[in-house]
Amino acid sequence: MPQIVCPGCGNEVSSRLIACPECGLPVRYRPTPADLAVAEAARSSGRPVIDDRPPLPNLSLPPLPPSTAGGHEFELTAFSVIGWTVVWLAFVGIVVGLYLSALSTARESDSWPSVQGVIEESKTIGGGEDSEDVAKYSYTVNGRQYKSSRIRIAASGLINANRPSNVRDRFPVGREVAVYFDPADPSSAVLEPGTHGIVVTMLLTIGIPTAVGLVAVYKAVNRERS
Repeated sequence: MPQIVCPGCGNEVSSRLIACPECGLPVRYRPTPADLAVAEAARSSGRPVIDDRPPLPNLSLPPLPPSTAGGHEFELTAFSVIGWTVVWLAFVGIVVGLYLSALSTARESDSWPSVQGVIEESKTIGGGEDSEDVAKYSYTVNGRQYKSSRIRIAASGLINANRPSNVRDRFPVGREVAVYFDPADPSSAVLEPGTHGIVVTMLLTIGIPTAVGLVAVYKAVNRERS
């Protein structure tokens, strides 16, 4: 008669038994509610109950020795922590790269030449917390007209906590403004040259999620060790 290993106590039992006669744990693969009820009756009476149905394959693993079970669980946790750390470092590298690129351009904008421009459109787009003021302006460099809506340099695609405020009040339609343009690419221009807190924004974008992640990892490791 085929023998299987009880996942509860490790004893070899007949594959025709619903429950282990030693510990009463169901040994059939995916026991049904009826199986569990019979197993409970067997455990109460102390007598094994024979199941005439064909035996199912034993997919259970033998229990780990008590001395190594805790260490094995901690190794899995450590592996997960290492994996998430690698993913997070890759994310931080991308974010830092974008911010450093914006920071370099913002510093260069302090030395860009300027021409006279005019505000052609000033409005608010979006609604609620996602609303943003936009001012579009035109300017002419070497006889060619350009248009732009960039107020200051910011890290593209990221949280722009350094975006300008009160744009509609400060740049109403028709107002003449000084437009600072890149001499190597006159289509790249700003109304407010300089960094304007890009470094602080970068530190907040990276620092806050990092702190939250470290706290979560610390709690998870302590929970596994306890």
